[in-house]
Amino acid sequence: EQMTEIGYECNEISRSGKLTKKHIKRGYEVLKEISDVLDRTISGNLMALSSQFYTLIPHDFGMRTPPSIKNAKLLKSKLEFIETLDDIVIAAKLMKSARDKASQHPIDRHYSSLNCEIEPLDDDSDEMNMIKKYVKNTHAPTHNNYTLQVMEVLKDSR
Repeated sequence: EQMTEIGYECNEISRSGKLTKKHIKRGYEVLKEISDVLDRTISGNLMALSSQFYTLIPHDFGMRTPPSIKNAKLLKSKLEFIETLDDIVIAAKLMKSARDKASQHPIDRHYSSLNCEIEPLDDDSDEMNMIKKYVKNTHAPTHNNYTLQVMEVLKDSR
């Protein structure tokens, strides 16, 4: 609600992930330039700088022309706005990370955190045949009540 009140269309942009930390940083830099122009530290075109800001940070003005950022009050509201956007991007990133982790099996998550991959060996591979042969040859003759059969072998790699 608060974002819509100040003219930012956050629904589509936030969901699509098109607003990044880089956009926000560049938007802040443009606002800094506008501040310097307003303080008469440097010369510049406020309309062009405002347009650059609105290009970097999407707003919903409908069919209206975006207002030029030409006074300290509007500049301050845009600075607060950009800080809020930065918080939103961080929160969205954390939520996405949590959602991705929640959808992953805990064992897979542990292997991922170890930078490991686990995959089944092909039944006809040299490694599988070697393991089957090892199991057969190391089965002690005193254990004749049962036999061992290799069903599946998983290979992990780092």
